[in-house]
Amino acid sequence: MRSRKKIRNMVLTVVLWAVCWQVAALWIDSSIFLPSPLDVLQSLKGLLVSPEFFHSIAFSLGNITRGFLLGILFGSLLAVAASASEFLRTFFALPVRILQATPVASFTILALLWMDSKQLSVLISFFMVLPVIYTNVLTGILETDKELLEMAKVFRVRSCLKVRYLYLPAVLPYLVSACSLAAGLAWKSGVAAEVIGVAKNSIGNHLYQAKIYLEIPELFAWTAVTIVVSILFEQLVLRLLNLLYHMLAGRQTEEGTEPEWGEEGWTVPETVLEEIRSSLLEDASESRILLSDITKSYGEQNVLGHVSLELSKEKPLALMGSSGIGKTTLLRIVLGTEFPDSGTVVRSNGARRFAVVFQENRLCEGISVRRNLELICRTKRQKEKIPVLLKRLGLDGCAERRTSVLSGGMKRRLAIGRALLADAPVLLLDEPFQGLDKETKLAIMRLVKEGMQGKTVLFITHDETEAEFLESRVLRL
Repeated sequence: MRSRKKIRNMVLTVVLWAVCWQVAALWIDSSIFLPSPLDVLQSLKGLLVSPEFFHSIAFSLGNITRGFLLGILFGSLLAVAASASEFLRTFFALPVRILQATPVASFTILALLWMDSKQLSVLISFFMVLPVIYTNVLTGILETDKELLEMAKVFRVRSCLKVRYLYLPAVLPYLVSACSLAAGLAWKSGVAAEVIGVAKNSIGNHLYQAKIYLEIPELFAWTAVTIVVSILFEQLVLRLLNLLYHMLAGRQTEEGTEPEWGEEGWTVPETVLEEIRSSLLEDASESRILLSDITKSYGEQNVLGHVSLELSKEKPLALMGSSGIGKTTLLRIVLGTEFPDSGTVVRSNGARRFAVVFQENRLCEGISVRRNLELICRTKRQKEKIPVLLKRLGLDGCAERRTSVLSGGMKRRLAIGRALLADAPVLLLDEPFQGLDKETKLAIMRLVKEGMQGKTVLFITHDETEAEFLESRVLRL
C-alpha cells in the first residue's frame, strides 16, 4: 500500500513539474532559451534511432566507470594504510584536501597538457572519487568497535574473519554513503571533462556540439540522458555493494591450524629475580602468572597500590571489593591489555592464551549465535563441540538467530559459552553471572565449574556464594 502511494506521489510530482516547465516555455516562447518538454522528447526520440547514441553512452560509461572503480580501489587502500599509522593520516591529509578543493575545470585543463582527451574522463572521475572514498572508509575503520577488536585479539580471531565480521559491518555504511555521493560526482566531473576536452564519441562532446550550434532541445535531451544513466549507475553500484556484503557474510568460516601464541605486549622486566623467572618459564605445561607489587593510577586517582598475587591452575582466585576499587583494571593487567605504572608481571610459557568473559558481552550483533562461536574456533574439534555447548547454554533453539534479537541474559550465556569453547589455559571472568536469573545462574555456574577444570582462573564477583560454589580462594581489594 505504501509503495503504491509512493509511486503515485512520484508520478504526480513529475507531471506537475512538466506542466510548470511547459507553462514557462510557452511564456518565454523561444526554444533557444527554453524548449518545451515536447520539443525535448522529440529530440530524444531522434537520438534513440541515431547509430552514435548508444556508442557515445558506452564510451562515457566505460571511461567514468574505470575512473570510479580506480577511485574506490586506491581510496580504500590508502584508507587502510592510513588507519594503521597516524603519520600516514597526516601525510595523506594535504593531497586529499587539495583534491577536494580544486575545481574540476582546473584539473581538466592541466590534464589536457599530459594526456589525450579520450582518457581524460577516467582521470578526472578518479580524482573526484578518491578523496570521498578515502575519507569515509578511513572514518569507518577508525570507528570500528574497539571493544570488539580487543575481544578478537584476545580470542585470536583470524584476520580474514576480523575483516568480514568486524571491519566490514563498520565500514559498509560509510562506503555505501560514499559510493552514492561519488557516483554522482564521477558522472558530473567525467562529463564536464569530456565537454572541456571535446572528447570524440562521448556524451560530453554531444553536449558541446549542441551548445555550439544552438540545438537547445538536443542539449536538454543529452542532459536528461546523462541524469538517467547517472541514477542507474548509482543504483547498480549500491546493489552490487549489498550483494558483495551478503556474499561475504554468508561464507562459512575456514578451518585453520593452531598458530603459535606470541608475547603480544607482555614484558618481563629485568628487575624480576632470575630464579622466579626460571621457575615459571621452564615448564611449558604450567599456566602460572605472578604479579608483584603492582601499582596503577589514572591521573590523580590511585586505583591499585602495591598488589601482589599468584595465579595457577591449582585453585581459582576470586577478586572481591567495592565498585571502582580496581578489580577490572587488575584483570586487564593480567590479560595484557593494560600496563601497570610499576611492578612486574611474569608468566609461564603455558599461560599465554586467554579466554575472557568481559564485563560487556562483546558479541557481533549482526551475525548468528552459532557464527559468534565459530568466530573464535581454531580447530575442527572446537566446532564439533558447538551443538552440545549451545544445548548446555539453553540456546540450541537459537543457533541460527541473529544475535541482536537475543535477550540480555541469552547474550550473557553466549559470551560465557564463547570463553569456555576457546579452550585456553587461562580463563578470566569479569562478573560473568550478572543479569542471569537464579535458576539459570545455577545451571551456568555448574557449566563454568566443569569448564574451568585444569585451567588457571581469575574471576571478579560481588557475591561470596559464587566464590564458594566455584571453590575459589578470595582476594579482597
